[in-house]
This record gives sequence, structure tokens and C-alpha cells, in this order.
Amino acid sequence: MSGITKALKSALKKAAKSSKFAKIWTPAASGANGLPAFTDDNIRFDRDETRRVLQINAQTEDPTLKKFIKANGTHKKLAVLDVQGQTGTQEEIEAFVEKALEEATKTK
Repeated sequence: MSGITKALKSALKKAAKSSKFAKIWTPAASGANGLPAFTDDNIRFDRDETRRVLQINAQTEDPTLKKFIKANGTHKKLAVLDVQGQTGTQEEIEAFVEKALEEATKTK
């Protein structure tokens, strides 16, 4: 497993345990596209209608993630995930995290 994969997996699993993570499933208000649905120290999910876009947070302190954003910028879309019709059940959260990691490691 590469360094970026390990760092993203750790960041996603940590994020999923946060009580703020449920905001991902909150529908976007009019004009809210592009605004973060969730953010923490290392990653963020921006709103894009019924999808959420995984990106690395510019303020990350993780050295591997810092190296990645130095090479790719903070606006690199690592994963784009559809949340339409989902409510954020435990099963959906687990599937969301796995799908985000799968997509993110393909785009690196």
C-alpha cells in the first residue's frame, strides 16, 4: 500500500468517526454548491449538487498529504461520490468511505 493510500485511508476512517461527518448527507441549500459538506484537519468533501467531492485540506499537517498537495494542488478531485437518496446509515457511511478510498487511489 502506497504512502498516499495509507494516509487517505487513515484520514477517511478518522473522518467517518466524527459526529460532523453526517453533514455529508445534508442536502445542499440553494447556492451551496462548492461549499464544504465536511472538513477536518486532513480532508474535505465539497458539495456538488447530489455529489460530494473529496479533496485534501490545504491545512493538513500530514507530511504525505502535504507532499501530494504540493505536487497536485488543493483542488485535485480525488473522488466524486453520489449521495442522492442516502441518509447516512452506518452501512452507507462504510460504503461511502470504501468507495472514496477506491476512487481516490485510482486518481493519484
